[in-house]
Amino acid sequence: MLKNFAAICAAASALFVLSASEAHAGINDFGGQWVNQSSDTDDVTRVSVQRTRTGLRVNVFGRCHPSDCDWGAVNATAFASRAGGDLERDADVLMATYTQGFARKTVLLRLNGANIAYEVFTEFTDRSGRANYRTSGGSHDGSSVRGPGGGRGPWWPWPRRRRRDQ
Repeated sequence: MLKNFAAICAAASALFVLSASEAHAGINDFGGQWVNQSSDTDDVTRVSVQRTRTGLRVNVFGRCHPSDCDWGAVNATAFASRAGGDLERDADVLMATYTQGFARKTVLLRLNGANIAYEVFTEFTDRSGRANYRTSGGSHDGSSVRGPGGGRGPWWPWPRRRRRDQ
């Protein structure tokens, strides 16, 4: 089952990366706080990406009640769209894996202009019989969308808080 899940993740990752438009991005473009535009989402509410001396760390928060669940900070792996790419300049996808006791979640973050799109692949490991599933968020011009606290976007999937060129 683990081999099948790994094959599915690899295939989905390839499609995810291949569907991205050619962009000039790099590892530093992922850095910062990313906030989901929908305050009533039942999915990922925010993501923090930090660069450390030893690599990248991703911290995902998911919807829980009364407050969001902190999935914790884990190491992330960067990917370029081709083998000859330079991750410093060409990284356009990050992958992070969370083991939550009852499930393993693989999170893919993809740069999409000034936003980040995400996919979360959930594989249940608790023998509950639940079907493995995935969630994702797409990108669109959200300039008219109200974001958290009533502010104006673009908010979806997550807006850039800051850019390297600003």
